[in-house]
Amino acid sequence: MDYGKPAAQFYAKDVESKASPFVGKKITVKGKVQSIDRSEAENVKIILEHQIICHTGRSDTHLKVGEVVFMSGFLDELSKTDIVLDPAMSRDPTAPFHPIE
Repeated sequence: MDYGKPAAQFYAKDVESKASPFVGKKITVKGKVQSIDRSEAENVKIILEHQIICHTGRSDTHLKVGEVVFMSGFLDELSKTDIVLDPAMSRDPTAPFHPIE
């Protein structure tokens, strides 16, 4: 899933309060993996801190809980209860990261 450069980049703590103009657009989020939901083999979900759910399909099975990662994906939902990137995938941590703060 590489649909060009992200429209914006955020730390996980800032997505809820600052990302609303980017719903439907590709963003990058830096955050810590809180859990990994592998209950559906075709739709693995990486859950970052601040309850950011990243639908990765079958990719990113190498990620581990507690790891700080950069996830890029389309901001599908944004509310106080749901922050969803779908589809999403991890990205190169050495790529430029200039978050909106």
